[in-house]
Amino acid sequence: MSAVSVSPSPIHVRMIEDGWLESNLDITYPLELRGIITESEYQESINKINRAIQVNKVLTIFCTIIMCTIIGTICSIIALLRIKSKRMERLKEAVAEESSKYSSRSPIPCRWRLDLIQNFLPERTPLTVIC
Repeated sequence: MSAVSVSPSPIHVRMIEDGWLESNLDITYPLELRGIITESEYQESINKINRAIQVNKVLTIFCTIIMCTIIGTICSIIALLRIKSKRMERLKEAVAEESSKYSSRSPIPCRWRLDLIQNFLPERTPLTVIC
């Protein structure tokens, strides 16, 4: 019967960085394991662990590209909506300014009104002058 130490000393296995998204545990057999586990068992275990932590590079790159595309699309949509909103604000201000300028000059009360429709169609003008 073998005695197992109550507080065993740890055996550190170093991680080897093999590049981007690639790292493995070192398969070099630690001499401290002599008599506990054979070298082939140790290497078999480390190889099994290394296979479990492998990253599918193609899938990772694909997912990264997809996420960047989604984030970029969302940011672009938000930016375009903000630009459109600011443009509409400037358009409203310009119409109101022109309306007030001419309404004070005219003997007949006139005002300019902006028809807010979703899409300005070529056959429909967004600006109406009411006199």
